[in-house]
Amino acid sequence: MQTKLTLRMDDQAVAKVKRISKRRSQSVSKMIEEYINEMPEKSRKQKSSMEVPEWIKQLGGGKKPRKITGDPRLEYLTNKYLK
Repeated sequence: MQTKLTLRMDDQAVAKVKRISKRRSQSVSKMIEEYINEMPEKSRKQKSSMEVPEWIKQLGGGKKPRKITGDPRLEYLTNKYLK
């Protein structure tokens, strides 16, 4: 049985994954499904050392998200859920 799943990504990541998908002649859904099925079921600690496929690395460009400061909503939610 197949189930529909919605992913949220920025526009650049969507464009990039569509280009990769077209080059591979494979749907984005199929690429993600194969990646998930290849993931070993390990403990949370071990997952951080898992190798990330090259096509996924290409999506993010290796950049870390910028840190947002001074937003009272973000500070409230951070304090509520992360501390």
